[in-house]
Amino acid sequence: MVQIYGTTHCRQFTSSGARVLDLGCGTGRITVVIAHAGFAVTGVDPHQPSITAKQKLDADRVEWVIDDSRAIPVGREFGVAILSSKEVQAIREDENLSRALRDIAAHMPSSVAFRKLVGGWLS
Repeated sequence: MVQIYGTTHCRQFTSSGARVLDLGCGTGRITVVIAHAGFAVTGVDPHQPSITAKQKLDADRVEWVIDDSRAIPVGREFGVAILSSKEVQAIREDENLSRALRDIAAHMPSSVAFRKLVGGWLS
C-alpha cells in the first residue's frame, strides 16, 4: 500500500528524478519507497530517534534533515511536497502550521498549487 500510495501520487504531479520533500517523514517508510522509485527525496523530521535507523540504511538515496520546516535546505526546489494529515495534527499551534506551510511554499515552483489527499483521494 505504501509503495502504491507514494509513487503513484508523486508521478501524478512530477516526473521520476524530480525532487520530493517529505515533511514530517517520521520513520521514513514512505520516504524510502519514493526514493527507490527514482525520486530525489529530502526527509525532514524533528524527532531524531524516528529516522536514525533509516538514515544509516538509506543515506545514499535520501537527504535526511533532523529538524523542522525551517531547516529545509536553502535554495532547494521540490516538485512534490508530502505533509501527511497525521503530521498536520501533530502540529499543535496554528502559528507553527502556518509557518510549515509557508516554508513548503517557499521551496515549490510558483506554478504549483497546494492539493490535499483525503482517504487516498485527491481533493
